[in-house]
Amino acid sequence: MDITTSEELKALLPKVSKFALKKGERSIFDVGGKGYYENPTSDMLAFFGDPNEEHGLGDLVLDSLFSCYIKNGGKGCPQTTELVDKPQRELPTNTNLRLDLVFEGIDWVLIIENKIYHTANNDFEEYRSFVKSKFQKKNYYFMILAPKKVERDGWVGITYTEFICEIEKRFSISYFMSQSFNKWALFFRDFIINLKNIVEGYIMDDQSFKFVMDNYRQFVEVNKLTDAFYKRIAKELQDMVMSTLQIREDKVSLCKSPLNWGEIKAIWAGFRRETENYDYYIYILVKDNGSFAVQYYVHRLNTYNREKLISTLKKDGYEYGEESNGTILCFYPKPEKYGSLENAKNEAKEILNKYKEILEDEKAFFK
Repeated sequence: MDITTSEELKALLPKVSKFALKKGERSIFDVGGKGYYENPTSDMLAFFGDPNEEHGLGDLVLDSLFSCYIKNGGKGCPQTTELVDKPQRELPTNTNLRLDLVFEGIDWVLIIENKIYHTANNDFEEYRSFVKSKFQKKNYYFMILAPKKVERDGWVGITYTEFICEIEKRFSISYFMSQSFNKWALFFRDFIINLKNIVEGYIMDDQSFKFVMDNYRQFVEVNKLTDAFYKRIAKELQDMVMSTLQIREDKVSLCKSPLNWGEIKAIWAGFRRETENYDYYIYILVKDNGSFAVQYYVHRLNTYNREKLISTLKKDGYEYGEESNGTILCFYPKPEKYGSLENAKNEAKEILNKYKEILEDEKAFFK
């Protein structure tokens, strides 16, 4: 970058704040900070999708899902959305894979695989075989719900935008006018707002569009600087993993570019010692507001002693849960863990020392 470009960038940056992009209406999920995770979203779908729950919305969610199913090429729909039992979350298969969400009707069963920021690399054929074995003599409806359309053999892909459109056709101000106060309706509205924010992101007005267009060359340079910033963090994370765990570079896998989780960029390193699998991952999270935190994982959870892993890796200020049908253990930072990059690096070193206990006697942690 030459001096002229550098000076241009210095002059450009103060102007950017005047053209900050507008995001959609905030919801309670923005305050809680976990709206983009798949598990809370699936939990909400299970609750609001159950016509027998106290939310008072009836079959609004199921009716909208089946409408999307037909519009995307699905064959047939149930005569009734009545359920014979409560929706099931994380239903285990015979090989301990887990189905995200299962609705069972009188003569039908609906399977939803919910994807937000994870790729659809599940064993969908095994899911189908298991469902047909467990729920015999029923009609089967297999759906993949995701921000962008994902299709697999025997499954119908539905985007969140399509689902939201069907919801909004049915759930309008007329509902509020015809009901006494219903807190669940307000929560449901926030849930839909959160889904829209995940899908639509920020909104650019004409003035902001012109500003970027007029200064496009400088913005390209800013993006190059930002990319270099992410790569430096990734390299420092790699060096930290190698020095703390005393492992070679060929035992460390590094992200080529950050994962985009809404308002968070995730920079990761995977590592291993004795096994051929990259079972352990540590992430530096970068929020759009310039704060940093750490998130960390163990993959192939079904091959490990879960309780021993948790007791070794659990740290104050983190919650933990399972992802990808119970095959991944994740430790999520609470909002108060976000801070400076230096604090995040120190946190990462402490966490890597916990991983070190596992790597030094890895076989003792296997089942």
